[in-house]
Amino acid sequence: MTDTTPLQQALKLHEQWEYEAARQAYAQALEQDPDNAQALYGMGLLLGQHMLRSADALPYLEAAIGANPRAFIYWRTYINMLIREGLLDMADMLIGMARKQNMPEISLEQLKKDLVLARGEEAAAFLEAQAALLPELAPAKKVLPHAEPDLPPGPVQALAQLLQLRKFGAASEKLAVLQRQYPRSALLWQARINLEQERGHREAALAAAASAVRQLPGDLGLQMLQGELLLEGEQPVQAERSLRAALALQPDVVKLYWLLGDALAAQGRVQEAYPWYVHALLRAADEGDKAQALMALSKALHGEEKYQIAAQLLALLMLQASSTRMYMACGYWLHALGWQLQAEMAYRMALQNEPASQDALTSLAVVLRQDRTRLSECAACLRRVLAQQPEPQMRALVLHDLAHVLLQQKQWEECDEVLDQLLEEDGSALRTHRLRCVAQLEKEDLDKLAQALEQGLAHHPGEHDLVYAEALYWGKRGDVRKAMEHYDELLARYPDSTGGHSARLHIMMHSPHTNPAQLGAACRSYGELMQRQHGGNGIAGHANTPLPHKVLRIGFVSADLRSHAAAKFFLPVMRELSKRQDMECIAYCNNPTYDEVSDHFMKLFAQWRNVRDMSAQSVERLVRDDGIDILFDLSGHTSGHRLDVFARRAAPLQLTWIGNPGSTGLQTMDYMVLSDLLLDGQAVRQQLTENMLRLPLAYVFEGGIHSEPVAPLPALRNGYLTFGSFNRLVKVNREVVAIWAQVLRSVPDARMVIGACDPSGPPPHLQEWLKEEGIDEQRVRFISRTNFGAYMKAHADIDICLDTFPFSGGVVTNHALWMGVPTLTLTGELLCGRQSAEVLARVGLAADFAARNPQELLYLARHWSDNLEQLSSIRQALRPVLQAQESGQAGMVSQALALGLRQAWTRWCEGKPAVDLCVSYQDLGLEPPRMLSIAATPEVMAG
Repeated sequence: MTDTTPLQQALKLHEQWEYEAARQAYAQALEQDPDNAQALYGMGLLLGQHMLRSADALPYLEAAIGANPRAFIYWRTYINMLIREGLLDMADMLIGMARKQNMPEISLEQLKKDLVLARGEEAAAFLEAQAALLPELAPAKKVLPHAEPDLPPGPVQALAQLLQLRKFGAASEKLAVLQRQYPRSALLWQARINLEQERGHREAALAAAASAVRQLPGDLGLQMLQGELLLEGEQPVQAERSLRAALALQPDVVKLYWLLGDALAAQGRVQEAYPWYVHALLRAADEGDKAQALMALSKALHGEEKYQIAAQLLALLMLQASSTRMYMACGYWLHALGWQLQAEMAYRMALQNEPASQDALTSLAVVLRQDRTRLSECAACLRRVLAQQPEPQMRALVLHDLAHVLLQQKQWEECDEVLDQLLEEDGSALRTHRLRCVAQLEKEDLDKLAQALEQGLAHHPGEHDLVYAEALYWGKRGDVRKAMEHYDELLARYPDSTGGHSARLHIMMHSPHTNPAQLGAACRSYGELMQRQHGGNGIAGHANTPLPHKVLRIGFVSADLRSHAAAKFFLPVMRELSKRQDMECIAYCNNPTYDEVSDHFMKLFAQWRNVRDMSAQSVERLVRDDGIDILFDLSGHTSGHRLDVFARRAAPLQLTWIGNPGSTGLQTMDYMVLSDLLLDGQAVRQQLTENMLRLPLAYVFEGGIHSEPVAPLPALRNGYLTFGSFNRLVKVNREVVAIWAQVLRSVPDARMVIGACDPSGPPPHLQEWLKEEGIDEQRVRFISRTNFGAYMKAHADIDICLDTFPFSGGVVTNHALWMGVPTLTLTGELLCGRQSAEVLARVGLAADFAARNPQELLYLARHWSDNLEQLSSIRQALRPVLQAQESGQAGMVSQALALGLRQAWTRWCEGKPAVDLCVSYQDLGLEPPRMLSIAATPEVMAG
C-alpha cells in the first residue's frame, strides 16, 4: 500500500471491498488513536453495513457519536443498526436524542419511517385480515388415476435430440407420429405445448393445451400449464377457470394460489387476489415458492399504491428468510419501493449466502449507484462480476454499467477504454453508441463526438438519441442553423419527443430570427405537449399543511450541482439558505457527473436525493413523501432537466430559477424568479407562461473570484483596442459576426480575439463568415478552450468584450468584469438577451456599454477607442467595486427569496392563485445600493 496512515489504508481497502483487510487496518488506526471519530465510524459501518455484523458495529458507532455528536450520518447509521438488531424502543429514544442535537427534521422523519417499517404493524394486520378471507376449499376431487403409457425409448430419445438441436420442423413431425400412437400421454402433450412455445407459436401452444386437457381432464400438470399459458396470453378469465379446475384436483399445490391471484388481479379484482397471494406465502414450505408468491403479492400491492404495506411485508420476510432467492426478491421490491438501505441489506445477505452471485452483485451495484459518495464502491462491485467471466450478454451489460459509473466519476480514459472494448465485442450495440456520444459530450471532445456519431448512425440511422446528440454537436460547434435542422429532423420522426422539443426551444433562444411572440408560442406548445404526456398522470391534490408561518420544506431539482455555470450563481445563495431556520432544503440531483463542487453542495442540504435514473412518477412520489412545500427547477430547458416531474405538479408551489433565462412553458410552473431590472415592456410577458417573482437581486455570481491581478489596459501598450469574446460558440451566429465586423470596420486598427474554440481549431463556418465580411484574418485570433486559470489570464490581452445576441453573456460577462473588462452588449427583447445589460447595470455601466441598437453599439465602440485613459480607469476600478458589493449580497438574495416564497406560500394557504409578486429593497428594510461612480462622460451617456 502506498498510503501513509492505517486510516487511509482502511478507507481505501473498504472502498475496494477488501473487508477483512480493511477491518484490520481500522483496528490498527484505532490502536494509534482510540478516539478518532472517522476510524470509529468506518469500523462501525464496515461491520454493520458491509459485513452484516450489526451487533459488533454498535459500540464503534456509539463511540463515534461521542467523539463527534454533530455528524448526523453517525446517528443515522447507529439508529439503523439498532433497528436491524430489533432494538426498536432504543432506536426510538435515540431519534429523540438526535433531535436535541438539531439533526435536520427530514432526516429524523426518514429514521421514523425506518422504524415504522421495522415494526411492520400495517403488514401484520394486512396478513391477518387476508388470511381470514379465503373460503374453505373442498377436498381434492376424486378422479380415476391416469397411467402414463410406456413410450418407446428410441423415438423419445430421437425427439429429445431434435428439440435440443432446435430442429423444430423435424421434431414436430416426429412428435405427431408418437401422439397418434399415444394420444393420452401427458408427457407428449407437454412436449407439444413446449415445442410450439419455443417456435413462438402462442396460439398453437394454447390449442395444444386445450386438446391436452380435453384428452386428460384429470391431469393436474396440464390443467396448470393451460392456466399459465392463458395468463401469458392475457386471457385471465379463461385462466381462472383452468386454474380453479387444477385446484379442485389438488388443493395444496402452492403455485396454484399465486397463479390464481395473478388471474384475478389481471381482471382488476385485486382485492379478491390478495387472500390467494397471502395463502401462497403462508402455505409455502420451500423458499423458492415463497419468493415467487412474495414477488406476485408485492407487484399487486405496488400496482394498487399500497407502498407502505408492501415495504413492511418485505422487511419482515427478509428477516425470516434464509435463501438467496428470497433475499433477491426482497431486494428487488424494496429497491423499487425506494427503500435503498434495506434493499442493500437484502442483496448483501444474498451475497453472504452466495458470494459469487452475479445477480446479487449487479443488483447491489444498481443500489450503490444511487449514492454519489459510493461510485467507487459500485465500480468495485461491477469489476467483481467481470472477474468471474460472465456469459457474453451479462458481460456486456456489466461493462456498460461500469462505463456509465466511470463517466459519472469523470474518469474519461478508463471510460473510453471500456466503451472501446464493448464496441470491439459488438460494434452495433445501440446502448454503447449512445453512451459513447454522451461521454464525448460531457468532456466536450467534439472531434471524438463526430467520430462516435458517424459510427453510431452508420449502424442506427435516424435513431432518436443519436440524432439528438448530432443536433447537440452542431450546437456545440456553434452552427445554430444546422442544429435547428437536426432538431427539425428529429421532431419530424418523433413528434412526441419532449426532449427534442425542449432542446429546440433552447436553441431557438440563440437564433437572431426568434422574436418574443414566437418564443412564447413555442414555450406554450411545449407546455401543452408535457401536459398531454404527464399532466394527467400526477396525483391529485397535496397533503401539505396550509400553515402560512410553518417551516417550509424546499426542494431543488437540478442536473448542475457540480462544476457548471449555473452552480456559480446558485452556490453562494445556497450557503445562506442552508443557515436559515425557517426552511429545510432538499436536493433532487440529476447530475450526469460528480466532482468537488458536488461535495460542497451535499454539505448544504438537509437531504440529498439522487434522481438520475428515476421515472417522473417515482420522483413525484419521492417529493410528495418528503413533504415538499415548494419545488424549484434550476435547469429550465438545459441538459438534464426534469420538467416532466414539474408537469405532474409534484409540489403545491413550483418555481423556476437560475438555470435558463427563459420560460419553461409549463402551466404547472407557478413563478419564475427574476431580478427586478430590465423587466419592463410587453415583450417580457409574451415570453412567459409563469408569473414573475421579482427580487431586487435574484442571484449572486461566484466564479470570477480569481487571484490573478487585473492587468493594465493592453491598448495603452498596443496603441489599438483589442475586442474579445469568450461566449459559447453556439451564441455566435451569422448576424453577430456581421455586427462584430461593423465594429472592426468602424475602429479600423482594432483586433479581435475569439475564445471557446475546440482544440482542433475554430469552426470553418465562422472563418468563412469573417471572410465574407471582408475582415483580414490577421486581425482575428482564435484561442481554444482551456483551464479556468488560463481563461481568466486571457483577459489581460482584452480591452473590451463584444457580446453575442440574441443570447447574451452571463457567466463570461461576470468573469470579464472581475478581470476589469467591460462588455459592449446589444440589449435585446428576449430575456436571454438582457443578461449582460443587467450585469453591467449592477456596477453602473449599463448606459456606457449596453446599446439599444446597432448604431449606438458602433458609437460606443468608437468612443472607447478614443478614450483609452478613461477605459483604463474603469478597468482598475471594477474589481474594488465588485469586492465592495460582494459582501452581503448572497445574504440579501437569500432574504429576498425567503420573503418572496413566504408571500407565495401564504397565497397558496389561503387558496389564492399565483400572481406576479415583487420584493423591494424597502421590504427588506434596506436602501437601494448606491452605484460607485465609474461611469463614462456625459457625452456618452447622451449618446
